[in-house]
Amino acid sequence: MKKIRILTIFLFLALFTGCVGTEYTFSNMEVPSKNKDLSFNITPTGKSISAGYSAFILEVENKTNRDMEIDWNRTNYVKNNSTNGTFMFEGILYKDRNAPKSNDVIFANSTFQKIIYPNNYVNFDSYGWSHYGTGSGVQGAYITIIDDNKIIKEKVLVDIQEKTQN
Repeated sequence: MKKIRILTIFLFLALFTGCVGTEYTFSNMEVPSKNKDLSFNITPTGKSISAGYSAFILEVENKTNRDMEIDWNRTNYVKNNSTNGTFMFEGILYKDRNAPKSNDVIFANSTFQKIIYPNNYVNFDSYGWSHYGTGSGVQGAYITIIDDNKIIKEKVLVDIQEKTQN
């Protein structure tokens, strides 16, 4: 009986005072780069109901006349200035998310785009894929590019803020 009374009070408050929700917003962060041949952008996407964004749209523009590659095995998710695993994306089976991945080509004078999910925020259960939100904080990718056997490492970051609303 006491549980029913508490539940009734909670529902009354929720209906008449408005539910408190959480909204996540982001702003791009300028990360100094000495590389004039490439430009990077990362945009959070796939809003999770309770924990922010679950994925990122990564864009890499190749401004040269030669093809380059993204080395996914040496590209890491970054959260609050620490690496936190790698990424998975369409075409990767859940059971193989930590297995070596093939490089992607960034063609000459073009822009490469891919939706990427931090491995540590992806789960598979009886309902299928679950992409958990990454919460707030400075996040993004530490990207490894191969350019004619030369390794280029770049960070691309966004600041995700949590805003509570009534």
